[in-house]
Amino acid sequence: AAPARKRTGDSMRFRLRAPGGTGWIPAPGVALRILATFLFVCAGWIFFRAETLADAWTILATIGGDAASLDFYRRLAELAAIPQVSRGLGLIAFLVVLEWAQRHREHPLEPGPWPQPLQWVIGSVVFWFMVEHAGRVHDNPFIYFQF
Repeated sequence: AAPARKRTGDSMRFRLRAPGGTGWIPAPGVALRILATFLFVCAGWIFFRAETLADAWTILATIGGDAASLDFYRRLAELAAIPQVSRGLGLIAFLVVLEWAQRHREHPLEPGPWPQPLQWVIGSVVFWFMVEHAGRVHDNPFIYFQF
C-alpha cells in the first residue's frame, strides 16, 4: 500500500492504508490474494534453494502430490506435535497476529498507544522467547556462496 502524506504542522507524517481492510478478518478475495502471495514466496524459496531446476520441480511435484493424501496431514500433525516445532509455530502465529494488528503502521514494531513499560515487557518476552527456542544453529554455508 502506498503511503499517503499528511501535513501535520512542520513535519511530514505517513498514514498507511491498511492492507486487507480495517477489520480483523480480510474479505475473501483479499484472503485469497494473501494466501497466493505466501504460496508464491514459498515456491520461490524452493527454486532458490534446490540444487537444480529439475530438483525444484521434483520437490514441488512431491508437495503437490502429497497434499492430496490423508497420510500427509497425519504426518504433518505428528510433526506439529514435536515441542520445538509447536513452539516455533506458536511464535510464527504470534508474529503474524502482531503484523496484522500493526498493518496500518509503517512497521509492525512501531510503538502503539500502549504505555512504554508494557511495550518493553512485551518486546523483552518475545526476544527471550526467540532466544530460548531458536535451537542450535547448524554450520550451513551462507547461501550466496553457492553461486
